[in-house]
Amino acid sequence: MVRFQRKGRRYTVITMATPLEDLEAFFEGVGDSHGQKQDFAVVTDEDRRFVLGVATKADLEEFVKRRPA
Repeated sequence: MVRFQRKGRRYTVITMATPLEDLEAFFEGVGDSHGQKQDFAVVTDEDRRFVLGVATKADLEEFVKRRPA
């Protein structure tokens, strides 16, 4: 029988309303991500019912580069 770990790590909720600064901190491992750099973020709705997309650090850098000042 397979037993799953019930007390897993806490996760950070990333939504469409998450500020870009918080997303950057998430990728860098600052704050709620417990010092671990993250490769990607799963973007969900506010209720965490639906996955809206996946964002990477490269996506964030490209968005900031193309964003008007």
